[in-house]
Order: sequence, then C-alpha cells, then structure tokens
Amino acid sequence: MHISSTEADYVALGASSDFRADGRHALEFRDVIVESHLVPSVSGSCRAQVGGTDVLVYVKGELGPARGKNGNEGVITFTAHYASVTGLDNEIRTSNMLNAELEESLNRLFSEKQAANLEKLCLLKGHVAWTLLVDVTVLKVDGNVLDVASFAVRNALLTALVPHVEVIR
Repeated sequence: MHISSTEADYVALGASSDFRADGRHALEFRDVIVESHLVPSVSGSCRAQVGGTDVLVYVKGELGPARGKNGNEGVITFTAHYASVTGLDNEIRTSNMLNAELEESLNRLFSEKQAANLEKLCLLKGHVAWTLLVDVTVLKVDGNVLDVASFAVRNALLTALVPHVEVIR
C-alpha cells in the first residue's frame, strides 16, 4: 500500500501527539459489542461491532466427505458479502472483489491448525465429516473489517452446536 508523504507526515504527527483522527488516544480501543445465538435456525451465529464496523456471521453444519491428507478432517468454507449499505460508494474496487478478498483472508486465517481443529469435525475417518458453512455479512464499514469479521467468525464457531452423531458399524 502506497501513501503520499503528506499522509505519512499526518500519521507520524498523530502518533507522536498521542492523537487519532477519530479523537481517541493512541492506546484507546473502540467500543466492542458482541451478540451470540441471534439466528435460531442455524448452528451458530454472532454479530460483532467494533466502532462503526458491524459484521453478522452465521454457521450451518452439514455432513460431507472427510478431507485432509489422512481423510480425518472436516471442512470450513466461507462466503462473504458486503451489504449495500456499507458506505462503499466511493470504493474503486467492485463488491465482488471485496467479497473475494475477505473470503480468501478468512479461509487462510482459519485453515491454520492453531485457528481451528478440523480433526474434531471428522466422524468416520476416510468417510464422513462435518462441513461448516460460514456466511459473513458486512453490514457497515468503519475500518478493521477483517479484524471484526474474524472476531465474529471465531465467536460463531465457538458457540455453534451441531447434532451429536454416533457412528455404528
């Protein structure tokens, strides 16, 4: 990302003066609001708001083929979209590009072993596992979209409930 020398000076002056453009001090956080279990017809849901950024996430679980090198992992897939009221009227990139960037970032983030234990989603090695379909809707943008979205996704996944399945051979 390239910024002009004027923008760089503005950022440097703000940092040295303990001042941000929105009036907060350098170490002052934005207000955080988290609500879980908002959508009763899905396995898990979360709405997260940080400052003016607002993201809604819901998780649906369905059975599918086991994946991974050893056939012992489930899958988490992401669909992301920006609502039409996000204030992106001046955005040069199309909403499809923004959606794809957010989906790709979330897929990379949650494919890491430390972020999600995909082995816990496996029901029968080599055969059946849970596939978690995660839908991310950005309702409003005021910065830090990936941070807020990942926070909401993590909360929705942690609070998601899938039916108990017992494999009988």
